[in-house]
Amino acid sequence: MKQLFVALLLVISTSASAQISVGGSAGYTRAWQNYGDVVLPDDAVTHIHAFNADVQVYYQVHPFISLGIEPGLSRLGAACVPGWNGGINPNPIFPGDSRFLLDYIEAPLMIQGNFKLFQDRFFIQPALGYGWSVMVKGREEVVNLETGEVEITREMSIGEGTNLSRWDHGFHGTLKLGWQMGKHSVFSQSGYYFGLRDAEAWNTSKNRALSVNLGYSYQF
Repeated sequence: MKQLFVALLLVISTSASAQISVGGSAGYTRAWQNYGDVVLPDDAVTHIHAFNADVQVYYQVHPFISLGIEPGLSRLGAACVPGWNGGINPNPIFPGDSRFLLDYIEAPLMIQGNFKLFQDRFFIQPALGYGWSVMVKGREEVVNLETGEVEITREMSIGEGTNLSRWDHGFHGTLKLGWQMGKHSVFSQSGYYFGLRDAEAWNTSKNRALSVNLGYSYQF
């Protein structure tokens, strides 16, 4: 009975001292896809420039560990898409390139480390996580490489029976560097996404992305 009472006190004490932080971030994404064994031109540019934004909710379960979720919107995709000119533009001498712009809603589950520096005024927070995401919009653009202009744009169908997979899943890794001001904090965040499913159903096309964000959070 005594041991049970002590355990109950420890649980209550931990819950009372735990903190919940709520915030968000937004920033730049450099996205590309892993094409597998496809041979591309030596000067091929396979990445696109995009954006991302998220809400971040974390629950501190230990002074050095927090568990959280980061629901948000992320644009992924790629350029120099293999096989593009067999469909949307069959002209083999057209000096163009195709790129996919793919918008996802995602909500990865994360485990985050908390490390304070310089009398708790600054912090470093590395995090790792995994999550599913759903594609809500897909667009293909054909760009004239000589002029840089978008020559053709079309909305792409998503889901079963189309060439775009609706669902993706993979691993997320982030690193925050921040400044603590009481219950408020501002931070810069770098991130990497490693997708495990092909975005284009009929070709090897696993999403990859690097991101750089600025964010804010508040501790309750």
